[in-house]
Amino acid sequence: MRPFWLLILPLVGACNACGTRPASSDAGDAAPDIAAIPDARPDVPPCTPSPRPSYVPDGWIPYDDFAPCSGLYVPTDASQLPPPIAWEDCSVPSGVAGCRRVHVDWSPVPTQMFLDVDVAVDKQGNAVAITSRDYGNANGKLDHRFDLVAAVDGPVYSAILSTVPSIYTTTTYIPPAFAPPRWIMRILVSDYYPNGGYIAGTTSSVAPTSFGRFTDNRDHSEIVGAIGILDISNNAAISLRAFDSGTQLLSISTPSLPMSFESTFDSVVFWQGDSWRVADVGRWDMDAGAVDFINYGFDPNHSAGCLGTDGKDMVWMEGHGPETDAAFWSSADYWTSPYATNSSQLQPRRLRSAAPNSVGNTRIAVGCGYAFAIDYGVMKIIRISDGSAWLFPNAANPYKWAWVQALAINCKEAFVEIQEGWVGTMARLDLGQLGAPVPAD
Repeated sequence: MRPFWLLILPLVGACNACGTRPASSDAGDAAPDIAAIPDARPDVPPCTPSPRPSYVPDGWIPYDDFAPCSGLYVPTDASQLPPPIAWEDCSVPSGVAGCRRVHVDWSPVPTQMFLDVDVAVDKQGNAVAITSRDYGNANGKLDHRFDLVAAVDGPVYSAILSTVPSIYTTTTYIPPAFAPPRWIMRILVSDYYPNGGYIAGTTSSVAPTSFGRFTDNRDHSEIVGAIGILDISNNAAISLRAFDSGTQLLSISTPSLPMSFESTFDSVVFWQGDSWRVADVGRWDMDAGAVDFINYGFDPNHSAGCLGTDGKDMVWMEGHGPETDAAFWSSADYWTSPYATNSSQLQPRRLRSAAPNSVGNTRIAVGCGYAFAIDYGVMKIIRISDGSAWLFPNAANPYKWAWVQALAINCKEAFVEIQEGWVGTMARLDLGQLGAPVPAD
């Protein structure tokens, strides 16, 4: 999890919508080559494995598929998996009734602990989380990390342990995917592979089943979906890769503006076409190819971005008017349409106002008739039927409690990344306890 006041190297483009604006890049950059076939290995200097740390659970074995001497360990049987996610009340610090956050029931922990978190919801409303458990050393620094994929109220499905996080660090700013139920984690490497790579698996396997490594010294992010793994290089072009082998199937290039904030739903890829104040929403599928989906003819005074969908409703932000001293646009709004497969089928309808600086800079989660976003320091849960909303600002002192990023929403709960002091984690909100909404403006 990222501290809300810092810009730390994120997996920009791997989130299911938007983050901090990237610099424009050449959309025509060729997709890079990666070594992702399991029996392929780039040349590395000889290495001697470090002794097995005493905290590695019984039955766990080294995971050397990604790289030798990486210090990564995985379980061999479901009986060896970590315990499920525990939750505790957070209604007092958040000021929201029905708030629960991840309970830190392990120790010792680092002095500053920002857990990686994300959540995905399937078409039946079942929620699966991908998160980390960080352990500290005698100096209060990160010593080792467990990353796990788990039901929010049920078993842990998969896990991996990083014993040398200063070199091989697993990060989980990527939501798991369903149909089929797949997950992916980024691995940041500080020695032989400048850009690291990824490991991926399914909820039916306790350990990773595939991986990819990058040797081109480019910035990469990855998304997993029903169609495979999307490898995004330098926020430019996307390579679609087979889930099991990592072999490149095809490249997806924007028809106009540079790509950013890519996401996938079923067999469709969405992105924000972004060239600063000129921004639109792009779309790709195997039949239609890459097209400008929500577009104002590249007028710098009209922008669209941050599209989220659950396959029934689509919600996005639009900015309008010239730039002001305080914001990129004069005004901004949330818009919605029933799910559409091409722009001619869109039925745009305004929901309510948005903070102008949030356009292109936030993630919108959509589910069960709701849109969920963190809008410039205010958590907003919007009822799509009429635009009414539940609004919850950060604490008066954001260091005490801050909403960081909307993760997912179903008919009962919303899942959100939060920060409380020097601890960052995930919370869940009971929609039945939110009270009356504020009417649309």
